[in-house]
Amino acid sequence: MKMSLMALAFAGFTAQAALAVDCTITLTGNDQMQYDKKEIKLPAECAKQEIKIEFKHIGKLPAAAMGHNVVLVPNGKLSALQPRYAAAGADPAKIDANSEQLKTSGEVIAYTKIVGGGASDSTTVPKDKLKAGEKYQYFCSFPGHFALMTGTLEIEKAGTSTAAAEKDKKADKKK
Repeated sequence: MKMSLMALAFAGFTAQAALAVDCTITLTGNDQMQYDKKEIKLPAECAKQEIKIEFKHIGKLPAAAMGHNVVLVPNGKLSALQPRYAAAGADPAKIDANSEQLKTSGEVIAYTKIVGGGASDSTTVPKDKLKAGEKYQYFCSFPGHFALMTGTLEIEKAGTSTAAAEKDKKADKKK
């Protein structure tokens, strides 16, 4: 009897693990001021989970010359934030401080720090910060980079098939 209960518990745990959704966003940026993705779709389940953003600068130039990051904001807020980031100048420490101030005020949802070529940073978006069925924007806040380095993040509506999102994630991992 004990063995049957243990087998049943293990089977339930295994099924639950198989249903878990990966809510990790992986982005790269390069010395040509480009992200590798312009559009990211996550399944609706990610609106109720912590989302991890992993960013890697695959170029070679230092942060002071060609620093990159990822800043996540509500859709439509990018243009209002551009002049505020431009005023911070090209000093990576000032840009990061600006991002922290804007996050504290609620204007930025999450951000990674400015990194130079070969470096990486990651951050998390707390659960329930993003809503299913809504779009968000991400961009590089280094002065002038947001003209080219922007993208959209969409959390699918509840009930929408996650098969397409899982297929996209698997394709990205193969790259």
